[in-house]
Formats: sequence, structure tokens, C-alpha cells
Amino acid sequence: MPLSKTYICPKCGASATRKQIERNNYACPNSKCTLNERLVVHADLNTQGALTKLYGWILEKGTLLKKRYVIEGLLGKGGFGATYLAKDKEMFNQLRAIKEIPKAFFDEKEDQFLTMLNHPAIPKLYERFAMNSMHYSVMEYIEGPDLDELIRKSKSGLTEQQALPLIEQLFEVLSYIHSKKIIHRDLKPENILVRKDGSIALIDFGIAKLTLSGHRTRYLARAASNFYSPPEQYQPGKGFTDVKSDIYSLGAILYFTLTGREPIDALSRDASKDIYPTPRALNPEISARTETVIIKALKMNKGERYSSIGQLKKALLGKSVGSKKSCPKCGKTIEDAARYCPNCGRSTEPQRTAMAPAMVVQPDTIKLVNIEKGAVKRAIITIKNKGNGQLKGRIVSSAKWIEIQKTDFECPPGENSKILITIQTRSLSAKNYQAQITLRSNGGEKKIPIALNLVKPISRLQVTPGVLNLQLRSGETATATVMVRSIGSDETIKARIATPQRWIDINPKKINQKEKMIRIGISTRRLKAGNYSGHILIRSNLGRQQVPVSLRLEPATKQSKTNLSPLGILKMSLTPVLMTVAISLLILHFGPRSQPALSDPWLIVVLSALTGSLGMRRSPVRMVAGLILGGVLGAILNYVIYYTYHSVHEYL
Repeated sequence: MPLSKTYICPKCGASATRKQIERNNYACPNSKCTLNERLVVHADLNTQGALTKLYGWILEKGTLLKKRYVIEGLLGKGGFGATYLAKDKEMFNQLRAIKEIPKAFFDEKEDQFLTMLNHPAIPKLYERFAMNSMHYSVMEYIEGPDLDELIRKSKSGLTEQQALPLIEQLFEVLSYIHSKKIIHRDLKPENILVRKDGSIALIDFGIAKLTLSGHRTRYLARAASNFYSPPEQYQPGKGFTDVKSDIYSLGAILYFTLTGREPIDALSRDASKDIYPTPRALNPEISARTETVIIKALKMNKGERYSSIGQLKKALLGKSVGSKKSCPKCGKTIEDAARYCPNCGRSTEPQRTAMAPAMVVQPDTIKLVNIEKGAVKRAIITIKNKGNGQLKGRIVSSAKWIEIQKTDFECPPGENSKILITIQTRSLSAKNYQAQITLRSNGGEKKIPIALNLVKPISRLQVTPGVLNLQLRSGETATATVMVRSIGSDETIKARIATPQRWIDINPKKINQKEKMIRIGISTRRLKAGNYSGHILIRSNLGRQQVPVSLRLEPATKQSKTNLSPLGILKMSLTPVLMTVAISLLILHFGPRSQPALSDPWLIVVLSALTGSLGMRRSPVRMVAGLILGGVLGAILNYVIYYTYHSVHEYL
């Protein structure tokens, strides 16, 4: 293949040219890729760690092998080869696991062991073939995470209720392969897969060996796994691996499963001392009996370990491998290790130790950064029951500022339960806080740390309402109010309020306090019917804010018809007439000989102006009526009052 061809990483899907990958020391250029190995099947290295010989690239997704197997992705990669997930085109696209090893490093013993073994917990070998200097083994695909992944998700390890059913299955399969004179020699959590139904599968027999006399350890099988291999496996030629070597690895698996921490590697241990720290020092909930079993299985001197899997199982579970039991379906006596009855073929799983409820909690941590003092934050805790049986438990908080909506929870198998967590910050100071919530259940315990970074609130301007929508008729006026306040702190608002619209009036136009009610007046006298828009602009030390104002102005209603009946005209003229009488009294005040006449210009002007004053403010019709009737009545009353006054004066 040309070096310029684009290569797609089968683990993360990132693409790069082969030259780019070579410059990156054959590693995936994607920094987020979970593949921590080079993108090659195997390579020889010099003393500086540089590649001296390349055996092949990891197969890309979509690669076709033997015109039958389509590569779907990379399952894993080790020192000698890689394992892929593939679809079998000739078997209706069933999934297969295909192991790829360079021919130079291929040892057919692993395939031989797989053909010798027939157990539900051991993957089946379907086919072997060679292509392009590589050897391929097509095996049964086991769907499910490995034990290492399950434990690391829990962080603090599994409980004994969760772990022992899995370990008991491991006892059964190891007892079976030991009965075939085979020792695994690479027992570790990564090689134990857990199916959806809770059953396990033991994989990777690459460094397994026969325990028959005369069978020496093969060169390619002289390998060890940190933390899980016994001391004798690190010294080929000086030590001899046997069943007790698998027992050491089994004890290391138990240690990691129940504590969430790998034991000290055998090369770093003192041969005269027991494993340290002890399991219960890391997890006090481990029973004393289980701790004793783990310590004995991890003895550096293999003569002090258990001599068989059966002896280990009896010490841990109180029963031995090979004991008898009755089939729960047909009642026939069968082996205790049997998962299926040879008589009726039904599963014996109900008679085995039931898998306890398993609690999985998300998220693992809650981080709240740069939260303003006084704010209320909420989070959802999701609890899932991945085991069997009803999950029941309680949530406890370590801080008063953490409120839990429902402290007790219950969750059926396979279902979720959600709990609302509320963080109240009103009574807290602006600083960092650390707390946790603890979930205790019959499916284990989980602690979720909560980190809170509380900062001083930032002063902000709040204007309510943020929009004014008004509807008026022509000629009407209206008043609205707007509240301006400072939120987040007690800082005083220093603001000016203005508007470019003349039909909007503001009072007051300045603010110098924490909050203030602003009165907004709307005048429509100079506006025609229609839609108008404007705004009020608030400039302050806390920022600027604009309040939109929309006005819908409708036409004024038509006025009622003028009342021109005699009584109506008289009522309209009543005020001007009375004013005329008042003027007449002033005229009489000049003396008994005053003789005002209708021809006097000043009197006519005064009478006309006064009698028409009311009509001018209402309508032209009323003005004319007021002028005519008021003028006539005013002139007559002038003379009536004048002669009445003099007549009375002469009589007296």
C-alpha cells in the first residue's frame, strides 16, 4: 500500500496519512483515542524503543478477510497481536472475534487448548487460516465488559454479594481446565468477560501450558502480567508454574475485585511477609473469612497456598468443587458445577447463588464552578440496578446546603431511579466547599463528591416589566409604572432615564437608590390613530437597558348630537346669562342716573364675549346659540333690574 493512503483508526475512527502516523511513532494522532498501543500488529524495537521491524498495520474497519469476514472494529491489542470484531457473511452476519498474530510469533498451542476444552465459559474456536504473513483464529464473540472495566467504574470495588457469584463461576471453569491438565497462567480481570446475564467467559489462553511431566514452558509462554502473576512466573528456569500459580492469580483478582486496587506486584514484595495493605484495611466491609482466603492465596511461597481450586472454594464458600446437587427442573442428581442438566437440558442457574442487586450511579462527581452566592442549583442522580433482585437504599448528605428530594430509593432489576439534588447557597459565604452524598443500598455503597465554587454575586440592573404594551383612544392619556432595582448585591443604582419620543413622559428622570418606581405618562393629543413604537433608555452604573414601548391608538368615539330644544338652549345659556346679570349689577353701581343703552359699544362687546364663552369651548352651534340668547336676555335683564332698582329707591 502507498504511504500516502489515508488510514482510519479502527478504535476511534480518526483519519490520518500513514506518514503522519509514522512521524507520531506509529501511534494514533488523535489525542483522545483510547488505544494506548501503536497502530501495528507487532513490531521489533531497539534499545531506544524505536521500531526496527514492522510486521503489519492494524486492520481498518471494512477490511474483508478470506472473502467472508468483514472487520467491524478493534476489540483489543496486546504485545504479539490484535483482536477484532467481525461479521461472518456466510453465517447471516453473526459476530465473531478474530485474533491476528504474525506467523513469526504464532504458537498453535492456544488453538489446540481451545479445541481440547468444551465449557460454556470458554469461547469456541470456529476456524483458523493464514493471510499476508498473519495467522488468524476465528472464535466465539463474547458480548459484555471485562471484569476490570466493571470494577474501575465502581472505583471502590464490588461488594462480596456482587463479586462472589462471579468468582464462583471462575472456580468452576478453572477446576474444569485443571482437570484437563492445563493451567491458564494469565488470569487477570481483563481476561474475564461478563455477559449480560451475569455469566462469565475466560479468554486468552496464549501463555497457557500443560502440566504433564516432560512438558516444559514454551518460549512464547514465558510471560507475566503485573500485579497478577506469581513470583515463580517471573523466573523461567528457576521456578515451576503449576495449579498453585493460577491460585495466586485468583487471589490477586479477588483482592482487586473487593478493594478496587491492584495488589503489590510480586517482584516488589517481601517474600517473608503477607500481602500489604490487607484487604480489610482498604475495605472494612470485607468479611474476615474472605480476607483470610485472599491472604493465603497470595502467599509468596507457593507451598503455603491452597493446593487446588476445590480447597480454595471450600474455604471461601463453604462448599467444594465436585459436590452434588439436584436439578431444579427434573430432580436428577447432577454435579454442583454443572450449569445445565444433562438429563433435561434446563439451566440450573436458579440453584446457584443468585446475583445480588448491583447499583450503578451517575454522575460520579458533581462540580459547580463560579456559582453566584444566593443561587439555587439542581442536579439529577441516576441510579440503575444492573443486578437481580430489588435494589433498596438510602441517600445521606454530609452538608446542610445539599437538599435531597427523596432520601429513600427503590429500583427493580434493569430499571433506573432518578433523585433530585438541590444546592442552596443563600446561607453560604463566597468560597470553595467540599461535600459528598453517600448512597447505601443492598447493592453496594457509592460516594459522590460535590465541589462547589461560590463567588460574590455581580450587581445587575433589573427592570420590570421589560416591555410596555398600551392601547388607547385618541385624546386619552395613560400612566404606567416601571420598577428599576439592583439585584445580586446592595449596590446603589445611579441612573438617568430618557426617551426620544415626545408622547412619552418620564418621572423621575434620575435615580440614586437601590430601587425606584418610575412613572411613565402617555399623551395622545397630538397623535393620529395608528400604531406607534418607542423606547425608554436607562443608563446606569450597572449597565444600560432599554424598555420598548408600543402604543396602539384607536380613533375617538363620535360625540352625541347637540340638543337644540328650547330647554336645552336655555340650559346652555344659563351660565352666560348669570354672568351678564353680574355685569349689570356693576353698571348699577355707577349711580341712579346711569343710563346704559343697547347702543353702547363697550356693553355689547362685553355681553357678546361673556355669553359666547361657554359655547366656544364646546361647539360652534352652542357658541351661536349662547351669543344670541344670552345677549338678548342680558340686555333685557339690564333694564329690568335698572328700573326695578330706581322704582324701589323712589318709593322708599
